[in-house]
Amino acid sequence: MDRLTARIDGYSHGKCGRNLDIALKNKSYNRGCFECTAIIERLCEYEDTGLTPEEITAMKADNKRLHEPVDTV
Repeated sequence: MDRLTARIDGYSHGKCGRNLDIALKNKSYNRGCFECTAIIERLCEYEDTGLTPEEITAMKADNKRLHEPVDTV
């Protein structure tokens, strides 16, 4: 899966539809608009996990199953 974000100087940035090399060369990355920054940071954190959407869904299902009350009767 291609990343949509990159960490530059410790901050997450959107690549604005370009590959990272072009975004860095042109200094064309998305950061600064408050609403957009929060979304980009959250997406960057998800991408840092290296997990696929299917793996996240499976983990959520496992977590739900593990936290269901057990019938003791």
